[in-house]
Amino acid sequence: MFISDHDLINMPLDELLILGEAVQRTIDSKKSEMKSNLLKEFREKARACNISFDEFQGLTFEDVMNNKVKKEPAPAKYRNPDHYDDVWSGFGRKPRWIIEHLQQGKHLDDLLIH
Repeated sequence: MFISDHDLINMPLDELLILGEAVQRTIDSKKSEMKSNLLKEFREKARACNISFDEFQGLTFEDVMNNKVKKEPAPAKYRNPDHYDDVWSGFGRKPRWIIEHLQQGKHLDDLLIH
């Protein structure tokens, strides 16, 4: 629906006030919805980058939306008992030593870092 300037000029004041209130409510509702969607998207980006939402302070909107957030590696959760430096966070592709360990009928919990 389009209302021309001519239509607005010819409209009585009480109708203009009602229309103005309706427009403002719609604007407020749309802003709230957009803010909620952006917040959800920010939280998803934070989770994907393995950082807390609080760490977004100081970043620009463009940094977040373009995924230019510096991704911190997840802490090691498992360690290869045969090679101390071989660790795995539990995320991403399983290392060969994890696969071999499981194929031997052993449990993943055996490799947990305590």
